[in-house]
Amino acid sequence: MKSILIKTIAALAIFGAAQSAFAARPYAEVVTFLNSSGTVIGGDVVYCNNVAYHMGTTSSSYYVVALESCSGSAYQSPVYPGSGVENYVLPGDETIQEGCVTVGVQCLIDVQPQINNINGMIWQPGWVNPVF
Repeated sequence: MKSILIKTIAALAIFGAAQSAFAARPYAEVVTFLNSSGTVIGGDVVYCNNVAYHMGTTSSSYYVVALESCSGSAYQSPVYPGSGVENYVLPGDETIQEGCVTVGVQCLIDVQPQINNINGMIWQPGWVNPVF
């Protein structure tokens, strides 16, 4: 009985240590991928609790990366003030202001990412490390 109790305590300690390794993220993140016409072709979303989703193509030369703070204070965009845009490359001479109103592009202005199905694509569980 004592051996089982010691093993249980050890297992709980290991489990507790493993859980702390997956601490909350500083930012929720959404990456939206577009084709050369500016149409959304895929994306990745990861929430503050590390739950993640992906859809469609998760690699493109054109993308918008947006963040939202998990701490309650708004993320301050270095490239598009008033939004959550962290980085972007858009086709042609499209501006980020135009890109943020494209259907499916999320610029995260003080909101958490949404997983709305776009252009017939369905969000699937899991994060696919984006390739830019």
